[in-house]
Amino acid sequence: MGCRSEARRLGRTAAAILLIGAPWVGAGCHDESPAAAVAVSGDPDSAVDASMPGSGGGGEPVPNAPVGSQPSSGSPDVPAGIPTAACGSPTDAENCGFCGHDCTALPNVVPEAMGCSDGLCVYGEGSCRPGFGHCSPGAEEGCQDSLGQTAHCGSCDTTCTAPARFCASPPGEPARCVDTCAEGSGLTLCGDQCVDTSTHLEHCGDCFAPCSTPFAEGACIDSQCVVVSCEKGYADCQPGSGCETALGTLDDCGGCGDSCAAANTTAHCNAGVCEL
Repeated sequence: MGCRSEARRLGRTAAAILLIGAPWVGAGCHDESPAAAVAVSGDPDSAVDASMPGSGGGGEPVPNAPVGSQPSSGSPDVPAGIPTAACGSPTDAENCGFCGHDCTALPNVVPEAMGCSDGLCVYGEGSCRPGFGHCSPGAEEGCQDSLGQTAHCGSCDTTCTAPARFCASPPGEPARCVDTCAEGSGLTLCGDQCVDTSTHLEHCGDCFAPCSTPFAEGACIDSQCVVVSCEKGYADCQPGSGCETALGTLDDCGGCGDSCAAANTTAHCNAGVCEL
């Protein structure tokens, strides 16, 4: 039996198989003619020659096909029609090197002053909030070092030693090394620090009473811890607990109490907006 006749015979029984653009292999034959690609109906005339331009075989573009329906580029990880736009840039501070690597959300940084280079967070002048510094070599640690401590008094490179062994932090002034907390200065000696307990984050209202404001920039005002601003994606929905509420949920979509729940609907929160 010839290869063409064999292709027709097998095509009638293979009702669930459609071979487009593949050479026919069977019964010792290697037939690349149009009869080799037999459609489900078994009609040899419906076969498509994959070698012809516009047939869709071999990765060739299909004329007038909808956007996203063109054949795959051949990558095993990217199916045809799937968007391949990547999130992340070696210079984008909010997506530094990869999607979601946000240098502007690191502890105690000034978001608009942060940079990104080759996928690493970059600190420049003014990148840290007043009273904090980036004193460690780790790019991911933010400005977590207090500049009111004897190891970093006023700057990352200043260490207080005798006789000026205390670090004084007068309100509104840079910290500096002193030999005593002078009487009448309004400063209280807390360990090896001279501080104003009415304004100091680590000694707010009393020595060793730090302000804890999760996901927020906090401040000590009149000996009370307060929330100044929330980190992106969080809100202060409960008094006295920082910015504890994550936004982007069904109950708190764009803000506190912004619920997407509605009768007889199935809604979701998309980028801070409720959608059906």
